[in-house]
Amino acid sequence: NVFNRYEWKHLSFGPSCIRINQSAIRPRHQQEIAIQKDHKSIYDKVRSHLNEHYFVPMTATILKQYSNQLLHVLNLSYFSPLSYIDQTLALKQAKKVVSIQRKIKKHHLI
Repeated sequence: NVFNRYEWKHLSFGPSCIRINQSAIRPRHQQEIAIQKDHKSIYDKVRSHLNEHYFVPMTATILKQYSNQLLHVLNLSYFSPLSYIDQTLALKQAKKVVSIQRKIKKHHLI
């Protein structure tokens, strides 16, 4: 048996398992990239929907205001500090995932 009991428990969650606060333990640079991607995705969808269904011009001032507010909310969300317990849990989960990935690669399990 390659995996310890904690790794087996984590694997039992299946492929749909979502790690808690995974973005919070990434370096700031990676978080900023994620914010930009999320902002672009959400903003483009909202702008397109408003233009197609409500005929709001793509260059409307209200869209610029929405973009700024969305960016502000995403920054607050991504950069709000975690409690010590949440940081610890996120780091433990990340280490567990890396350990599982290494064992899978080392023992050619996939």
